[in-house]
Amino acid sequence: MTACFSLTFLMPGGIFSYKWYLPLNKEKAIKKDLQHRYATIVKILKGNIVDKRVWTQGMRIPAERELTKSLGVSRNTIRKAISVLINGGYLFSEVGRGTFVNSKKFWGKKNKINKAKLVGIIITDVKFDFGKKIVRGIENYLQKRGYSLILCQDHSNIEKTHKYVNTLIEHDIKGVILDPLLTENYLEDNTELVKIFEREQIPLVLIDREIPGIKKNAIITNNEEISFKAADYLLQNNHRKIVVVRNGSNMFLKRLKGVERAYKQNKIPFSNCQDIVLKMHDNINRDTEILASILKDLSDYSAIFSLNEYFGKVTLRTFSKLKKSVPEEVSFITFDHPEDSYLEDGAIAYVEQPLLKMGNKAARTVIDLIENKKNFVSQTVIKSKLIIGRSVKPFLPSP
Repeated sequence: MTACFSLTFLMPGGIFSYKWYLPLNKEKAIKKDLQHRYATIVKILKGNIVDKRVWTQGMRIPAERELTKSLGVSRNTIRKAISVLINGGYLFSEVGRGTFVNSKKFWGKKNKINKAKLVGIIITDVKFDFGKKIVRGIENYLQKRGYSLILCQDHSNIEKTHKYVNTLIEHDIKGVILDPLLTENYLEDNTELVKIFEREQIPLVLIDREIPGIKKNAIITNNEEISFKAADYLLQNNHRKIVVVRNGSNMFLKRLKGVERAYKQNKIPFSNCQDIVLKMHDNINRDTEILASILKDLSDYSAIFSLNEYFGKVTLRTFSKLKKSVPEEVSFITFDHPEDSYLEDGAIAYVEQPLLKMGNKAARTVIDLIENKKNFVSQTVIKSKLIIGRSVKPFLPSP
């Protein structure tokens, strides 16, 4: 291949023109062709991210070998095209794991590569055993996979939670584990949170509680079954007048249903059960005062079943305030052994929830969603067990 060059100049006697032919630089031609090729590949790959949305945020794109085969170009061309998209903020690469679609807010911003691997947990608090163990189970697994955890304690406050959600989104959170809020508007508040994460395309896993009508991956326990076992144990010990202390959310309704089923199986009218519904004020002294004032007016009961750890702590404080001895005057079962109980070890009968396992499974599930290893919705039930303690003794009616 040659190129034609010409030169025209003015001399005495007229205008003279010369033409000559030189070989075209083959190396430059090849380079130009390669540049055209990988520019085309850049356009194709970028189109899969921005226009066609074949690959979405957090998704791992096919390996270089696969792209080479499907696009019919060399691996070097693929590598250069990917490098262009990484520098443009559309992709980011992790050694040993692959190349992933970057957060949308970094697209088109040179060298804005998001390398943080953050997962958020929104939970009531970590003051008690329940929250501490759930979070520990999550952290243990995330650390093994190279992720970090951002802890958000909502204290059942929806306004506070929305601020947390905005912060998580600003920090380009990769996924969220949500312990649904125990608010008065349980369904509406939690449904709204789910919609926000869906809109932002952030993988979400529910833990401990479901949200009616919402299909999301959830890690829960056998609430109804284990509550049935606990109530049945009390009934088998001749306790007919049982007080249940709970909140009004869906999870507590499932636990209450287990209590009701135990009464039915033992052929005892459920009307014998006193159902006390308390709000969680995040003020244990206030809630103790409220429960104490209610129990003062209830003389005809022999056992109390607290349907979560917090209400178990409130109940124990109430016993102390009312000078009720356990189990001499009243038998007692709770969920998740209260850490600061004034009763000695082994004294309390309680439902032991597999909290570390729940946290671990929630972390596994959210990472599978983040890394696109899971594309279906499932509900995982991890079974709790009843631990028999000395806080329950057979009830002997007065002669």
